[in-house]
Amino acid sequence: SWLREAMLWSLRPALLIAFGSYPIVASAAFQAFACESLGDVSMRYLPPSYSLECGPVGEPTPEYQSLQTIATLAIAIYPVGISLCTALLLYLAREPLRAGRSTDFTRAISFLHGEYEPDYFWWELVEQQKKLLLVGFAVFVTPGSIGQLVFGLLFSMIFFHLSVECRPFLHDSDDSLASVFSFTMIFFFSCLLVFKVQI
Repeated sequence: SWLREAMLWSLRPALLIAFGSYPIVASAAFQAFACESLGDVSMRYLPPSYSLECGPVGEPTPEYQSLQTIATLAIAIYPVGISLCTALLLYLAREPLRAGRSTDFTRAISFLHGEYEPDYFWWELVEQQKKLLLVGFAVFVTPGSIGQLVFGLLFSMIFFHLSVECRPFLHDSDDSLASVFSFTMIFFFSCLLVFKVQI
């Protein structure tokens, strides 16, 4: 009983820490795959300091190869792992959440579902996937190209449509705010696309 209580008590702070550090860790891990060529030189370097040589495409330097291995593990453990843990926790609590019942477990993980309608108790997973796609996996889509911006614009439009259609939050003001932020993302990527085309 005391072990169960301790585990339930530790869930909320653990979820808060994971939520706060999720974008930072994901961004840093995916940044390891964003090497850039400087001018016409075939050698690539890792921003923002450009002090690490990545090597030509397909021929990474030993130092960069070890960094890639660490970054891959970090992605598997943190951004992907947190999404899987969130999915598991919400799956275990699905029945009382759909019924609108409160239990010790649902209260312990209220950080994940407390702001959403009972039918959309899983919406935090959508938010996590949005961060994972726009902050993380976008780095693999032809870095620095128009295609990368189109990727961001496309997914921003999809998430905007979902937030307007579903309106998953308990309060209408939160739904409106989420729609405004989603539209801001569309505007942001549209502006970047125009600037990129002009350049």
